Amino acid sequence: EGRRVLFLLPVSEPGGGSHVVIQEARAMQRMGVDVRLANLLSNRSRFSSAFPGLPVPVHYVAELSGFDDLIPRFDAVVGTVFHTLEWMVHGRSGTGTVRGYYVQDFEPLFFREGSAGYVAALSSYSRLSDLVRITKTGWNRRMVREHAGVDCHVVGPSVDIDLYRPRPAPPGWDPRTVTVAAMVRPSTPRRQAGFTMQVLRRLVERQGRRVRAVVFGCEPEDPGFLGMNLDFPFDLAGVLTRGELAVLLAGADVFVDLSAYQAMGLTALEAMASGAAVVVPAEGGAGSFARHDGNALVVDTSDAGACLEAVERLVEDPGTLERLRLQGARDACAFFPERAAYETLKALFGFPERGAAR
Repeated sequence: EGRRVLFLLPVSEPGGGSHVVIQEARAMQRMGVDVRLANLLSNRSRFSSAFPGLPVPVHYVAELSGFDDLIPRFDAVVGTVFHTLEWMVHGRSGTGTVRGYYVQDFEPLFFREGSAGYVAALSSYSRLSDLVRITKTGWNRRMVREHAGVDCHVVGPSVDIDLYRPRPAPPGWDPRTVTVAAMVRPSTPRRQAGFTMQVLRRLVERQGRRVRAVVFGCEPEDPGFLGMNLDFPFDLAGVLTRGELAVLLAGADVFVDLSAYQAMGLTALEAMASGAAVVVPAEGGAGSFARHDGNALVVDTSDAGACLEAVERLVEDPGTLERLRLQGARDACAFFPERAAYETLKALFGFPERGAAR
């Protein structure tokens, strides 16, 4: 209580990373921490529209020199993407502000190996000698340690369990039909949008009316989406708000994430919390909350046959479907935002362990 924390969040559109930061910032507020966000002035209009009524104050900065006066006013400043470390350098100027980096993915993978973007992302992890690195999963920690030679504090997954929760069956619900939902975002190659649609197409061909496929994450006019093989019955829900996504996931029986990898897999965890059985990639950090055949199905997402087999198992075996849905919803409740928020504060400020000598 009484601490002041600034998250550097240079985004204009909503996304998994920004939602994680905001939900944990709000959790810190409830603990009595004065939390603020910093964004670029050029993002103000779209950011305000994407997050109407945001209870976390936002400082908008026109240029890097604006951080010289802003950052020293906080006890900790936390970057959320590799290029925000440049903002911290501008705001240092002899203050005692703790500098942190919330590493939400292994960002060099976003770029071609050896490219300028790859080098900048990789070097960001070790650029500042006093940097407190924080991540959500052991996978992400291992990637940073193996490739950059520095360590991270693991604060664990988090999900907004007040928003993402089981809900009453929607109007027209048919217990004979298994609703299978998937995110399809062609703009993010690692999410394997085309591969996902291929698996769904094969599923519908084989299962017919036993399944209803629902996809979301892109608009119908998206060129990447229109370039796929779409000649099978499915519903496209488009780009959803958080509230709309919560309703969709609560109405799904199964959620499939067939990404090449996930640093954590926020949407799958949200789907678990909403009462859907989930299929997640073996590569990456989904194992921080998903246990194969315990509360989820974990698959090799380079193998279309294995992915199809996993989803068909849930369609054809009601007992397994119901068991994974119930266990997943129970287990997701352990990942409330306050838990990760507290661990983040502990990493930044070095709280003593409970019972330790003072």
